[in-house]
Amino acid sequence: MDMKSAIRLFVTVMAAAALTVSCVPESEREPKNLEVIPATTTPGALDTEVVVEVKCDLSWTVKLQDDSWGEVEVKKVEKGTGGTFVFKTGVNTADGSRKNNLIVKAGNGEKKVAITQDGLSSFFTPRYFMLDGVEESTITFNSPESWKAEIIEGREWFTLKTTSGGPGEASLVCAAKEENDTEEALEGKIRLTIGSNAFEIQVTQKAGLTDSIMKITQPGIYGIAGRNYVFGVDGWNQQSLKKDADGTMRYCLMHAGTFSAVTVSGLKNASKSAVSLAISEEGFTYPAHDYAAILIAVKEGMWWFKVNEDTYFIIQE
Repeated sequence: MDMKSAIRLFVTVMAAAALTVSCVPESEREPKNLEVIPATTTPGALDTEVVVEVKCDLSWTVKLQDDSWGEVEVKKVEKGTGGTFVFKTGVNTADGSRKNNLIVKAGNGEKKVAITQDGLSSFFTPRYFMLDGVEESTITFNSPESWKAEIIEGREWFTLKTTSGGPGEASLVCAAKEENDTEEALEGKIRLTIGSNAFEIQVTQKAGLTDSIMKITQPGIYGIAGRNYVFGVDGWNQQSLKKDADGTMRYCLMHAGTFSAVTVSGLKNASKSAVSLAISEEGFTYPAHDYAAILIAVKEGMWWFKVNEDTYFIIQE
């Protein structure tokens, strides 16, 4: 074969190859390059958009694997090079995170990229207020816009010390007005508005009573938290909290069988009651002592009164 014939054969083969490639539909071709590059794969709860760049030598399409949340909007298509689109996430109002896959197809190639959007539990630190006594508690967050806060439930028992602010690092500070001298927690709510989005934040004040004191059903005078309790001017000094050999802690009754309530008046939950007590011992009754106590619980004919942090009275109807 001479040189001219070889050249003609080569040109013919290349032309045939080119013709073959051009006859293959683009949908069946393998892309030489397919990259999907999101600005972030972990947007925050209040981030509403993620910009995504596509690098590809073929025409491409995009869709969401889970179409129940979010949507995609193509912004720019550059033939032979790629383009950009936006994944519109919207605000995640759930406490937990949520995940979706971006699926980009070009020819017979496909690329998946996972996007996980944080929930409100990651936005607020911590997510809810848990108040212990009258101590202040704080929730921090990074606000994308100006914000304001208001109490919508529980205004009578707790206060909100910060109510508004601008974009950036922010904090909510609240505290209970008084100790919770009951066996049940108090519940309240705060509404926090950031831009056009409103969120509810639960506020809980722990019950002031321990389970141990509420399990006691024998009338008497009880100390709590291991403190010494002195009864009146002529009374006794006795350690109230005992520890058994196995480590169990128990509260001790003070002079069982000698305790009596002479009068009780003004009975009302969470308000002061007048309690007049007398102690009988060996046939002698000591003068009555008057106490300002709080009725904290009534159950099965038993009345629990709190005098102070050291002392509780339990009286039977």
